[in-house]
Amino acid sequence: MIKKSRKNEKGITLIALVITIIVLLILSGVSIAMLTGDNGILTQAKASKISTTLATYKEELELYKGEKRTENINFLDNSLNAGKVSLSYNTQKENEDGNIKTVITQINEEYIEKIEIIKGELLINTKNKQELEIARGLGIRVNPYEIIDGELTSSDGNLLLMDKNGTLIIPDSVTKIGEGAFANVSGLKTIIIPGTVKEISERAFAYNQTLERVVLEEGIEIIKENCFQNCYNLKEINLPNSLKYIGGQAFYYCTSLKEITLPPNIEKLESWTFGGDKKLEQINLNEGLKIIGSYTFYDTLFNKITIPSTVEEIGLGSFDRNTNLDEIIVKEENKKFMYENGMLIGKNEGEILFMSNKYLNNISTFQIPEGIKEFTASLSSYNNITKIVIPSTLERINNAGSLPESLKEIEVSPENKHFAVSAKDKILYTKDRKELISCFSKEENINIDTNNEIGIIKLNDWAFSQATNAKIITLPESLINIGVTVFTENRKLEELKIGKNVSEINPIFKFNNYSGKVTIDPNNNYYTIEDNILYNKSKEKLVAVLSEINGPFSVKETVKEIGDLAFHGQRKMTSVNISSNVTRIGNSFNYCEFSEIEIPKNVEYIGASCFELNQNLEKIKIHKEENSIPGAPWGAVKGIKVLEWK
Repeated sequence: MIKKSRKNEKGITLIALVITIIVLLILSGVSIAMLTGDNGILTQAKASKISTTLATYKEELELYKGEKRTENINFLDNSLNAGKVSLSYNTQKENEDGNIKTVITQINEEYIEKIEIIKGELLINTKNKQELEIARGLGIRVNPYEIIDGELTSSDGNLLLMDKNGTLIIPDSVTKIGEGAFANVSGLKTIIIPGTVKEISERAFAYNQTLERVVLEEGIEIIKENCFQNCYNLKEINLPNSLKYIGGQAFYYCTSLKEITLPPNIEKLESWTFGGDKKLEQINLNEGLKIIGSYTFYDTLFNKITIPSTVEEIGLGSFDRNTNLDEIIVKEENKKFMYENGMLIGKNEGEILFMSNKYLNNISTFQIPEGIKEFTASLSSYNNITKIVIPSTLERINNAGSLPESLKEIEVSPENKHFAVSAKDKILYTKDRKELISCFSKEENINIDTNNEIGIIKLNDWAFSQATNAKIITLPESLINIGVTVFTENRKLEELKIGKNVSEINPIFKFNNYSGKVTIDPNNNYYTIEDNILYNKSKEKLVAVLSEINGPFSVKETVKEIGDLAFHGQRKMTSVNISSNVTRIGNSFNYCEFSEIEIPKNVEYIGASCFELNQNLEKIKIHKEENSIPGAPWGAVKGIKVLEWK
């Protein structure tokens, strides 16, 4: 009995010991949490220290500014560095009077790299979330402006150095202006960029509504894509002789720009470089230029241009909608092009690239000359033309959208081996009747190929741009492919019926035309439509939103992927709620205007130009580790964006 009792005592003792250890561990965990957790004693103590330190800095600066020493113009107009070339004041490299230690006597060495004073304003440059939150609470601005290895990455700190007239001189310590660095800012009127800057990156000055004058010094070599896009007030810019490259849409819709002279080293003008520059009265092209890209001078104003002898290629629509252009001089030495009878013609391909007003204004029937193989020129501005005659030699019509809305009849030479026309249905096809090039019917109800005699498998780009009266369009069962902007001009559209065999649909086949309900055959194995939204059959991919969104929008829970251009041009969509099931977002939100978006944690991919040309976007909140998805901010205007990671 005694032995048994002692055995029980040992058992109880062991249990008590285990319990004691567990309790101690719990208490230890609680103690650690109390010390180091988000609301722990040590965390709070550190926060208090940071708050006290930053508040002291701010107070000392205000006291300093109240003294007579601030009468020094260099303090208020430039920075504490008193006119030195660097934009940030690095206290580790400056020892003379006037440094930050002189102004803020209580400065902690821990913060010596984080504090800047520009134009009499205290800023903090840090990525520490605790410091950022405390600084903002004290009214201290966070300075996102940095120069890293010579690259100026954002504009905020820079603009503090702008003078009263809105002029900013970039210091010669800068070798590159980063992507979106000065995009969508206000107040900047003149910027002077030194020759030490070799590259001005994508969208660097895009949507800058106040910019009027840009001075580019010799030494600058590269102006990248969309650099000055939509700078509506830009009136003056010089292109230095050192310049070697101008990116696509670099001066797109600079609607106040009147004159451009290309420097001698430019060999190629990319697509839309000066497109939409409605006041561009004079363009001087350089000898040495080889390529003029598509729509390079679309919708401009100049009435005369000289094509250099070196030009070898002129792209689609380069001079479209330039109704003033009535004289093109092609240098005699040019072996690729000629200008005669008001037409710019490619010699080798027999291609009509442009026709002047003098040739087209007073005719109702346009006959493409015999011998022409390719038709690229635009007739869209000439609603006096009601009939087009296609010769036996014509092989290609490059853009159905370039045909006039007034078109009522197309006549095709019987000897032509490439085209056929249905006079009854008002439809131009390829000879094999597989591709619909243009439907120019003025009927309200258009039912194509009801008896399936033709067997159309493809709708070419802009195919219905002349059928402007259409209210109901029924597409044939044989159809497989729907091209780009096919129904863009069909503003009266009430219903569009897509057949069961369609397997390829471009997401912008309507392109900002959100009128009309779109239906699809329920037996289609590739797509389905719900609430005028196009999905793949499983509804795991959102392909395109086909109606105008006016207000907020929520992505369905079934969706795992948002496709390229799915929300293209949804300017009235105020916000978008992306479901937690989405793992992939393509280049989906171009030309939208919402101000904020939240990216859920399951997203693994975002397209490089996902938010391109969304000038109102101010905040991207993303539930991921910093830089876990490459390409941030994915085409958004970098200089003003708040990218908030997990």
